[in-house]
This record gives sequence, C-alpha cells and structure tokens, in this order.
Amino acid sequence: MKFAVIVFPGSNCDHDAHYALTEVLGQQVSLVWHKEQDLKGADVVVLPGGFSYGDYLRTGAIAKFSPVMSRVTDFAAAGGPVIGICNGFLSAFGSGFAARWDAAEPDTEIYL
Repeated sequence: MKFAVIVFPGSNCDHDAHYALTEVLGQQVSLVWHKEQDLKGADVVVLPGGFSYGDYLRTGAIAKFSPVMSRVTDFAAAGGPVIGICNGFLSAFGSGFAARWDAAEPDTEIYL
C-alpha cells in the first residue's frame, strides 16, 4: 500500500507519520509538499498534526488554499481514504472536504 503524507509549513508530525508507516508498518510513503499537486500514486493520504501556517485564523483556514488540497479533496470524493491526525483531522473540516464528503456519502464513517 502507498501512503502520501502531506507536509505544510508548521506541520510537525509529518516525519513521525513517515517513520511509523515505513519503519513500523513497512509501507511505501511519499512526503508531499503542500505546493505539489501530485499525490504520487497514493492509496491513502495522511494529513499530519501540527499547526499548518501557524493556524493564525483557525485550523485549516489557510491550508485549504494549498494546491495539494484540491487533489486531496478529489481523492476523498472518489472514495480514497484520508487519515487526519490531530489538527490534520481538523484541517480536513477547515478545508471543507470532509463535510462535503460525509454529506455526499451518508454511509461514510468519520472517526475522531
């Protein structure tokens, strides 16, 4: 399985997620910088914890404008699994895709 861990300015758990996925679980992982638009063939996207852009407005408010988030939104809308860790989970809602994803697919389960 291939994972894409999204890296934002200020995120601080991206390398922890990379380590856990590669060294503990033995999975293939790509770190994807927020300005990229290629999820590198990922089967799963990980939004790590930390404070993207310092969360100056609110969690995910600025991150949603990163080019990669349109790809993550499309990935989620197509049924791709997205793991949001801590503020990464909140960024999913701050970016708006988790709310739309859940509304579009009422049987989708979202865990906190």
